[in-house]
Amino acid sequence: MKPLNKTVCLCVISSFLLPTVLTGCGSPEKVIAIVGDHSIKEKELFEKAVEIRAAEIPLDMDAGGTALTALIREHLLEECAKSKGLSVSDDQVKRLRSYQDQFDLQTSVRMQRSGQTPESLDRSIRTSLIEFSIGTENAKADAKEVENEYNTFKSQPTGLPTPADPTGLVANPVRRPEIITVKILPVPNKDVGLRVIEMLKKDGDFKKVARALNPDPSAVANTGNETPVSREALKQQAPALEAAFSKLSEGQFTSEPISQSVRSRTNANQMESVYFVGQLVKKYPAKDFSMEDARIALEFRVLAKKNAEWQTHKDQELSKFTQQLYKDNKIQILAAKYQTSVGNFVKSMVASKAATGPTGTMGSGGGAPAPTPAPNTQPAPSAGGKP
Repeated sequence: MKPLNKTVCLCVISSFLLPTVLTGCGSPEKVIAIVGDHSIKEKELFEKAVEIRAAEIPLDMDAGGTALTALIREHLLEECAKSKGLSVSDDQVKRLRSYQDQFDLQTSVRMQRSGQTPESLDRSIRTSLIEFSIGTENAKADAKEVENEYNTFKSQPTGLPTPADPTGLVANPVRRPEIITVKILPVPNKDVGLRVIEMLKKDGDFKKVARALNPDPSAVANTGNETPVSREALKQQAPALEAAFSKLSEGQFTSEPISQSVRSRTNANQMESVYFVGQLVKKYPAKDFSMEDARIALEFRVLAKKNAEWQTHKDQELSKFTQQLYKDNKIQILAAKYQTSVGNFVKSMVASKAATGPTGTMGSGGGAPAPTPAPNTQPAPSAGGKP
């Protein structure tokens, strides 16, 4: 049988995903909506829709409607910035992406899990930069203040857990701690744990074993995911687990179930012993960033401190801009299916003095968390998710 080419695959998938929006595979240029000077076409909508995760779709929408609200908001932000003479350069996107790739070692893992592409990640980074630029009116960080910020963090410890940063990964933007990524599975007792370890050694499928132990899908959902944690945080929070992982090489499983004391689920004042089996996936050595490498993150920190209300200001500016476009009939929903639901989203932005827009946990409308301008700064709202 001859394999389907990319165009045919797009047609087949489209017919299931957006049956009432994509009326045919031969019309990728069909205009779905108009936002200012930009026409949102079927191809753009489809590419956005396939990034949407099920958890991000509101009850009154499908993937197409959720994607359309995300695209409308992205283009409103771009047009708003353009009207104010603001822009985000490719170099800014590249520098922030490079920093995040080095600082956040799980970017690629999350992208694979969510289905996000490098292109959609860059787009969400650009959206976050545009939001920050509007919110701060494109303010520039003082070089001396950036240097002082760097020197402050350079002298501070790293990898320590805090209430705001329980994994100890992002509190210090210029010093990445020693990190291990692990997969962990709770087991009811030692005997079951020993059998589980033998099962995992055969194919390493934590999810399959977790389903065998617990048929509840919600209990299995996040079990066995590759999770990063600083060695120091793990040592403080789960010393028995840290001691066991310290003896392993990459890819190895714990030789026996590890007993760890945890707070009781039924009585917060009591501790109980729980057994875990695990795998050490990868080790990452600590890394200290030069001021130049961390400059873009430090600039955002300095500016976020000086502009504590930048998100509110951004929302207000976006709302005013949306109101004017709406008044001039430059926001049009042409897909009949979404004229009500997506139209209501637009009207809510017009009516709001500080439009919040759609936000999602892994957001930017693509199923991955919207990148923050820098670790431990106020995160820029995502460009996608629930309206």
